[in-house]
Amino acid sequence: MSPYPAPHARSPWFLRRSNRHTYALVNSGGATLWNVRINPSNLPPTVRNLPEAAVVRPYESVEFLMADSVGAPVPREVWVSWEGQAQEVAVPVP
Repeated sequence: MSPYPAPHARSPWFLRRSNRHTYALVNSGGATLWNVRINPSNLPPTVRNLPEAAVVRPYESVEFLMADSVGAPVPREVWVSWEGQAQEVAVPVP
């Protein structure tokens, strides 16, 4: 299995930017998803409140903070996993 997320996997997720540094990971699918986690390995050190084992119901979201840092810009995507999804899925950052 590749250590990188699946580039074209079907995903119930999208990211919405709530304000300058606040992002919401939104579950656009029709099912509650368990043990939702964003992998911090490609994120700047300024990231806060990442979901680690979140439960996200349909059309609800979980918020986290992410800002540029010297030498560590906000990435183009975050890597999301959840119960029942064997490989992380890349979700574009707006």
